[in-house]
Order: sequence, then structure tokens, then C-alpha cells
Amino acid sequence: MKTYNIINILLAVTLAVFPLLSAKAQVQAQDQAPVAPAAPAPTSSLDVFPRLPQSTFCTKEKLVGTWKLLMIYEVPSGSEIAKYTSNPLQYYIFEQDGRYGEYVSILRAITMKEVRESVITKQQKLQQFTLNKTGLMYLYRDGIVTDSLACFLVASANPPFMTGQMLLMPPEKASRGRLVKVYQKMYPELETPPAVLFKAPEPVGDSDSE
Repeated sequence: MKTYNIINILLAVTLAVFPLLSAKAQVQAQDQAPVAPAAPAPTSSLDVFPRLPQSTFCTKEKLVGTWKLLMIYEVPSGSEIAKYTSNPLQYYIFEQDGRYGEYVSILRAITMKEVRESVITKQQKLQQFTLNKTGLMYLYRDGIVTDSLACFLVASANPPFMTGQMLLMPPEKASRGRLVKVYQKMYPELETPPAVLFKAPEPVGDSDSE
């Protein structure tokens, strides 16, 4: 009778301790399992940077003309995105004689001829640009360097980039985060005047009333 009680006691103790040992083993196994680091979340929903396309260095000959800003990719999003949101009408004009002008404005009806006149013809300070062999562009104002930009021309279409577009970005050493501005070359001779685009429809009358 005593033997039976001892066996029962030992069995009860074993059953009571076993779940504790099993739980401890599971905790140890979880502690030893490798945990993958969490991917950093983007700063905002605007922080998307596409894969850059195959490009060539800008040259003065190919750069001369009027370029309209189409898109900005900035990670983390900051001053450039804010500037583009408030002033989406932005152009660069590059002249054969080395002059350049930058036009920044709210969205409104204006011709490219008017844009050029406002930043080139009416220039109060001489603004000039130069390019080196690696496509690095230097911007001058009255002979003093005011900015430098890496300049590329898209050589092969790779959505969202199209062949011939101009890419401007800060030099690598000066960059905080990632930034690229995408420009499309415009041709004034093919432009539809804003007066035609925004012309009010003529009232429909009865031609037989006279």
C-alpha cells in the first residue's frame, strides 16, 4: 500500500514538472532562433526612388534649349518636393553662348518664349554654365560659382524615364539622401499657345436666324 502511494506521488511530481521543463525549452529555443532585422520604413509615402536608367554625360551641344521639370524623386522627401509642390512650373534655359536661366513659378498660362525672355533677355546678373567631361555642370552668377550639378541624358528608356530626358542631381559628396530631377526638352516651334488652350468656347447660335 505504501509502495503504491510512493509511485503515485512520484508520477504526480513528474507530470507537474514536465510542462515547466517543456515551456523552458521552448523559450530557450525561441531565444536562440535568429531574428531578421526589420526593414527601415520610408520617411513618407513620397519617399520612393526609382532605379536610374542607362545614361550619358551631358554635353553643351545637346543641352542647349528649353527644359521643363517633369518629376522630382527625393528620399527622404524635403525642400525640393515642397518647392515643386508650391511652384510646379519650372524650366531651365541653356543658350549657345553659355548663358542660362531658371524659371520657377506657380502653375499659370505662359509661353516658352515668355519664359525665355523673363530669365535670359531681362537678366539683371550674368548667369553662365559650363560642363566638364564627366557631365558635372557648374552654374555661375557674375563669374562666381553658385551651384554644381551632375547632369545626365537618358540613353535607354526605363520607365518612368524616357530616352532623351535630362537628369540633374547633386554631386555625391554634397548629397544628403537621394535626389534626382527629371526634365524634358521642349520645342517652342511646336508649342500650342495658352490662348488657344484656354480659349472660351464660342456661343452656339442659330445660323438660319438672319
